[in-house]
Amino acid sequence: EKMNLIEERLVSPRLPFVQIRRLRYAAGNHGMVGQVVNVPIIVQNTIQSLPRLLDDDLTINVHIKRRIFHKSSYLAGFVRTSVLKPWLEYLVETPLYKLNNVTIDKNVCLIQRNENETEDEMLGALEENDKQTEYLTAQQHTLLWDEEREFDVRREDRYFVIAPEECESPISLLSDESGWELTFPQIFLGHRQKFRDNVRPTLFQKTSSIVRRSDRRGVTPTHCLYMAAMVMRERIKTSLISTFKNND
Repeated sequence: EKMNLIEERLVSPRLPFVQIRRLRYAAGNHGMVGQVVNVPIIVQNTIQSLPRLLDDDLTINVHIKRRIFHKSSYLAGFVRTSVLKPWLEYLVETPLYKLNNVTIDKNVCLIQRNENETEDEMLGALEENDKQTEYLTAQQHTLLWDEEREFDVRREDRYFVIAPEECESPISLLSDESGWELTFPQIFLGHRQKFRDNVRPTLFQKTSSIVRRSDRRGVTPTHCLYMAAMVMRERIKTSLISTFKNND
């Protein structure tokens, strides 16, 4: 069975982007709706123990709620252990995972849906009339909130500062061996890309081939963004080399 975006990040030894997700109120909190900001990761570490914890998937979830005390379980139900387990058991036996000594951590406990809970109890969704729904959605689009509210998003002292690459040596996507395949296990299935003998395709030819294939499994938004970033950096590298040669 196919993994969703959250599950794939939990079984990937490499993650291409830090994601900032805005979880917008929609349909009684019964779905994850909102924009996603992808921040490229320059310093990439290969995780050797999978699956990742939900708090370790390099994702920042921004959830603006009507009340702070409302129950939040928007990730429950999106992570299915019945899907992750067969994928992990298969991937750890593949050549790339064995080469990087990736193993299964059986002590990791993931959020999963309790069959005894109803969907409304799990998500903690409150029934609201249409006017309240429209009012809350309009507030989130404009970010205009009353000063009397418990949470004021206009306060300048509320911000989040991180420096994940401090004191680290960056690794280029172009020189990262097997980084492409390890980042997208659902596309490459733990194997390196194979080409015909005596054929050395360029990066642009590789990405163009994936985009133009009738098999559309490799044309996911995140994968296309990853390939575009690699092609862009390859062109910048080529231009810089050409410029320095001409200056000499």
